[in-house]
Amino acid sequence: MQAGARGSGSRPQGRGRGFSGCRLVRRGELPMKRRDLLLGPAVIPGLLIGRAVLAAPADEQRLVEAMARWAELRSSGDARGAAAKTAEAQGLIAKLRPDLAGPPPASRAVVFDYVLELAARRQPAARPKLEAAFLRLQVEDTRAALHAIKQALEHYRMDRGDYPGGGAKALATALTDPRNPYVQLPAGSVSAAGELVDGWGRPLHYVRGADGGAVVYSYGPNGRDDGGGADDIAPPR
Repeated sequence: MQAGARGSGSRPQGRGRGFSGCRLVRRGELPMKRRDLLLGPAVIPGLLIGRAVLAAPADEQRLVEAMARWAELRSSGDARGAAAKTAEAQGLIAKLRPDLAGPPPASRAVVFDYVLELAARRQPAARPKLEAAFLRLQVEDTRAALHAIKQALEHYRMDRGDYPGGGAKALATALTDPRNPYVQLPAGSVSAAGELVDGWGRPLHYVRGADGGAVVYSYGPNGRDDGGGADDIAPPR
C-alpha cells in the first residue's frame, strides 16, 4: 500500500497489495486507470449459455478456490500472483453472474458476499477461513484509504484555506474531482450515490469538528457508529 505526496511534499510509504493501493495525486496529474476485481461487461454468446448453466457448479467451486488463493496472495504481498487470480475471478464472475460484472461492476463487498454464499454451498469447511481473510483485507484496505484521505485533506486545506464541507459526498467531490484530484483510490471507493465508501461499501463518516478540524472514519465491520472507537476504523494519528 502506498500513499504518495501531492506537490513537493513527502511520500509516506506503505505496502502495495493487489488492488488495495491508494495514493495522493501530484498537482496536474490525472488518475491512472486501475484494474479492480471486476472490470468490463460480461458477454456470453447465446450458443454457450446452456453450457455455462451446466458448468455452473464446477465454475462456482473454481471461483471459491480462486478467491481463496487471491486472498492468500494479497496477504503475502504477491502482487503479480494476486493479479493473475483477479483475472481468473473476473472471468468466472462474468460467466456466473453477468449482473455483477457490469458495467458498472459491483462493489468489492458485494462480490465478497457472493463468493461466501458460494463457499457455503460448495466448500462449507473453507468458508470461515475465507470470511476471515476477506474481513482482514477489508479492514486493511479501509485503513489504507483513510490514511491517504487524511493526507489529501491536509493538502486540500493548504490549497483552499479550509477543509471541505461535511458528509461523504462532499468529501468525494472535493478530493476525487477528475479535473483536480487530491487522492487516487481503488475503483469502487466512490459509490453510485457519489459518496466515499469503506471496504463494506458504506459511506465514510466525515464531519467538521467543533474546532474547525476534519474528522473522518469508517464504521468498521459492525456498521455502527461507535464515535470512532470500538471497531470503528480511523486513520492513523
